[in-house]
Amino acid sequence: MQLEQLRAARERLLEAYAVVRRTVDEATTELAVAVPEARLAAESAGRRVELDDDMSVDDIEAELDTGRFAGLPLLDVGDDAAPEDEDEDEVEDAIDDDEPAVEEDIADTSLGDTTLAEDVLDDAAAEAGEGGPVSDIFSRLRSGVPVDTAPEPDVEPDAADSDADLDQDDDDEDREETVLERRDRYTVVLERDLGRALKRRLADDENDKLDLIRRRSPKDGAEVVVGDLALHREGFVDAVRDQLRAAGLAGTQFAAEVLSDQDQEPAAVDSVGIDDLAAELAESLVDPIRAKTVELLDGSEGDDALDGVRACYRQWKGRAGELAAQYVHTAFNRGVFAAVPEGTMVSWVVDDGADPCPDGEDDALGGAVVRGEGFPTGHLHPPAHPACRCLLVPGVL
Repeated sequence: MQLEQLRAARERLLEAYAVVRRTVDEATTELAVAVPEARLAAESAGRRVELDDDMSVDDIEAELDTGRFAGLPLLDVGDDAAPEDEDEDEVEDAIDDDEPAVEEDIADTSLGDTTLAEDVLDDAAAEAGEGGPVSDIFSRLRSGVPVDTAPEPDVEPDAADSDADLDQDDDDEDREETVLERRDRYTVVLERDLGRALKRRLADDENDKLDLIRRRSPKDGAEVVVGDLALHREGFVDAVRDQLRAAGLAGTQFAAEVLSDQDQEPAAVDSVGIDDLAAELAESLVDPIRAKTVELLDGSEGDDALDGVRACYRQWKGRAGELAAQYVHTAFNRGVFAAVPEGTMVSWVVDDGADPCPDGEDDALGGAVVRGEGFPTGHLHPPAHPACRCLLVPGVL
């Protein structure tokens, strides 16, 4: 019987809470609607004032002449300033008076509904009778004390867990840097710099081509826009040469670090050959861009041709990061190979975080080889293909 009365009281308490919540939600919604409307009205009034202030002297004189012609009295601005200010003060006072009124309504509503909830508890407690367990529950509800307030047991920190955390921190500090992490210290920055250089060169080339398309006459062919092939490629070679040379030198520094750990001296390297890489990279960009530009100019005119050329360059800008990574890793491995002395054993390391590399897996499984003898797939050093991110490392791993 007491449990049924408790359930009934609980239902009445939930209904009272729903009333309070609904009232607060309605008041909040009204405020959310009223504030933007007031702001829009203020902005509209401000714009009207600005428009009125922009009246010229001729407009003002025309207004005065119209008033005189109609027989209207000319009012003194100084006498009317005070009443207008008073009206504005009244409006501001009205606005200020309205805001607390809304808050007071919310407070009154919340207070009233809270009182209703307390009345529900009192009625339910009276029905359940005094002195019983149900009466004690309602007393705790009125006082805001949870019914089940079992104290949480004090949990002592586990010494074993603390020691394990400390050991893990020590392991992280003592963990040696992997060869791939060493490489990434160099290549991440190099990839970013080369990618930016490519995008800048592509943007400059795009602007030149768009300008030529706008200025060419109907009788001019596509050759007027694309220009000389050798000069076009040379511009891109100049843009990437320094970054590729830096990647090659970074590879020699990496090899020197690894050889130093093995108490070996690196081979003397004056420079790393990257000119063929720069020419290859320039060709891979310039040739397809020129072919697409000629196709667009022969098949369209005006804005259509401009839009097509923009889309073409946009596509290759999106691939700048991919191309930068490919050629930086190629130049880097060339630098490693150049810095390894003759007769030294070298290993092929697969980058597990990159795309799958079946050839690299075969070369890594084949074990270390003497520098210059070639790995099982015939490669002297990575990459095995354009997307390969494998690494050549001095020593037997």
